[in-house]
Amino acid sequence: MGAVATTLIAGVEAFAGLAKPIGSLTQMGTSAGETHRSQVAADQGFVPIADLNDVVFTGWDIFEDNVYESAAHAKVLDKETLEKLRPYLETIKPLAAVFDQYYVKRLHGTHVKKGKNKKDLANQVIEDIRTSRRQSTAW
Repeated sequence: MGAVATTLIAGVEAFAGLAKPIGSLTQMGTSAGETHRSQVAADQGFVPIADLNDVVFTGWDIFEDNVYESAAHAKVLDKETLEKLRPYLETIKPLAAVFDQYYVKRLHGTHVKKGKNKKDLANQVIEDIRTSRRQSTAW
């Protein structure tokens, strides 16, 4: 839920009324029609793509910061935009992550899963996904 994830989540939320999805081929792009080259239609008409309002976010992180806190720390969004998105971003809290200090020497995760082995940890992630799907109305 660091700089890249929080920017993506904030960007999708901004499209709900704060900004237009400029640069998004799937949201604003057009393509020539199949039968007539002069026929142009939105890309959404050619390929079934989920509406941005139907996207649900969840994720894992080794720190407990919600998405707003992570985005503020990463400083990838201007403060004004970040504050407008704050109420929504604060609602997204990461699930405990699988983390092994052996592979990442410079980070010390505090929000991590405990398990007997990697298979146990993988099963916990699978259960996280199942739980998120059950709790979401969008699935």
